[in-house]
Amino acid sequence: MGDAASIEAGTLPIFAHVFTCIYIQEKCKLHDCIGIVINVAGIILVSRPQFIFGNNTYSSALGYVYALLSGVGMSVGTVCSRAMSDGLSLIVVVFYNGLCGAIIMLILVYPTSSDRMYTLIPAYPITTAYLVGMVSLFLAYLYSYNRSLQLQSAGKTTILFNINIVAEFLADVIVFHKQVVNLEIIGAVLVILSSIIVFVFVCFETKLSVSEEAKLVQKPK
Repeated sequence: MGDAASIEAGTLPIFAHVFTCIYIQEKCKLHDCIGIVINVAGIILVSRPQFIFGNNTYSSALGYVYALLSGVGMSVGTVCSRAMSDGLSLIVVVFYNGLCGAIIMLILVYPTSSDRMYTLIPAYPITTAYLVGMVSLFLAYLYSYNRSLQLQSAGKTTILFNINIVAEFLADVIVFHKQVVNLEIIGAVLVILSSIIVFVFVCFETKLSVSEEAKLVQKPK
């Protein structure tokens, strides 16, 4: 879990910044680079992947490849959503996100499943309620993530998005009573710090842009 989470979440803001700079000409500023470095460092400390910290558990190299491809794939999807954000309604983007995800999951899951969902629903009502809740939250995620991409750069969005690592860490502590070590606390603080840096600079840039527009409006003809 630590390896997969750190590789996927760590590569997301890096590749997203690279792809947006290349394909949609977004600028990567110094504070963005600082935010990425702090963010990735925090993710590593929270996840404590074994390929850095080491333990006796064997991990397949193929797993690392899948985690890396997952981060790259999410980066590409983020850039695509950002590129479409100006020309398409948000509802259209969310709809096709959900539709493509459903089609891909059916192709991957249905042929490999020995049980059918309709046979499990009567036997596991609590699990069904959890699934409904999970789908509802996923739709909320699709809406908020794509809405964010309409309002700001993809690079900043991916840094802020990685706050989910801290949420997962807190869930482990509260729900599963995971033992916390100092490195994990430091990592969580670094992830939050990177989000604060991005938030402060976004507010500053927005205020500066509004001030410049106000000056243009007030400028006498």
